[in-house]
Amino acid sequence: MEFAFFKKIKSKILSILNIKFRRKFKSRHETISYKSNAWKSKKSSYVYDKKVERFFFNKITWPLISKNINRNSEYIIDVGAGTGRLTSKIIEMFNDLEKTPLIKAIDISKNMLDYLPPKPNLEKIVAEATNLPIKNNSADITLAMDFILHFPNWEDFLHEMVRVTSSEGKIIFNYVPQEHIKLTQDLTLLNPYPVAYTEYTANISESNLSKFCKNNNCTLQKIIPYNFFVCNELFRPLLSSSNYIKFINEYQKIYTDEKNKKLLEVYKDIEDLFIKNGDLKMCNLALAIIKVN
Repeated sequence: MEFAFFKKIKSKILSILNIKFRRKFKSRHETISYKSNAWKSKKSSYVYDKKVERFFFNKITWPLISKNINRNSEYIIDVGAGTGRLTSKIIEMFNDLEKTPLIKAIDISKNMLDYLPPKPNLEKIVAEATNLPIKNNSADITLAMDFILHFPNWEDFLHEMVRVTSSEGKIIFNYVPQEHIKLTQDLTLLNPYPVAYTEYTANISESNLSKFCKNNNCTLQKIIPYNFFVCNELFRPLLSSSNYIKFINEYQKIYTDEKNKKLLEVYKDIEDLFIKNGDLKMCNLALAIIKVN
């Protein structure tokens, strides 16, 4: 009881002084365990559902994903589905078709999946992503959005996704490019603690993705860098925390306010420039498309 009291006082003082410490992990196992269990409780699931932004996903991420989903797909798996942000979009995408695909939303947290409304073609499964209760060569498309990027053991997840995906099927996931992390680390004079880099961030680069595919009977079809403006580590050193938040809020207004059409076109042109050039150093996220051979 006494320890909890002093811990609370310490937390309050640090908050007043705006001092933040990074969580330290003693081992790789502890890192993975922490990330695996972080969203299991009812409280954390509620916070995730209410607080994790959907604006950026709906406006920027989903359009990139949807272009790579075959409308003839019969079986789709969403790994690390959480509260169903991606799953709901996939279901909506096939609403106008007579024949809808079987969609399986898989997450380690039942509390997270409980936020996903039931649908006739939806099956919710509580399971670990390294041991999916799915038969080999089953899915036409297997996706994992905003999930693999949080784990250092990313290859374990990809191995399972390859196993459950049928020949000629696709695997789609996003990650923080190691090329971008490396650049932010090189800018230590400006930004000594880049947010993109943490102990649990997946160490994924184009070269080690290509190596994984070569060793696992897959083809890396393409990598699409995106997220040039939101959460880009290159901007953080130039702005204070409060000003950076203001910048993000204003950026969102550009997308939602009809008055900003011309300015939005300028923003999109800049982002498209980096996407077309495929510069993984400049963008904080990348979408990987892998074909299973």
